[in-house]
Amino acid sequence: MAFILTVDMLRSSYDLLCTTPPFRNWNLPDSDDVVFRLNRSKTTSAYQVFDGARHTIGVSTACISTLDLLNRYMAHELVHVHEANVGQDRSDTQHSAAWRKWAAQVCRAHGYDPMAF
Repeated sequence: MAFILTVDMLRSSYDLLCTTPPFRNWNLPDSDDVVFRLNRSKTTSAYQVFDGARHTIGVSTACISTLDLLNRYMAHELVHVHEANVGQDRSDTQHSAAWRKWAAQVCRAHGYDPMAF
């Protein structure tokens, strides 16, 4: 049976990760305050944008084919949510030094490979 992503699965992944370190200490927005979107991009697995009022997290159904991948990409995007919440400017680079520091914390806590994160 094929793995079929739903918006509810994105929300559930977000909620689960928010209960784990280091996310649980980051004061991330409630999932009801985040817009979750599915797309079919073959080049971008996931993305996060903040419009000044609300975060949007999008995930590609063409790239994410397992629950493990969903959680890994959601964790990556949660670092971007945290980055936006603390006002870290990322206009000059997609992954700032601060983002890399927070990502390293996530990788240690969750056993992710920092080079692949």
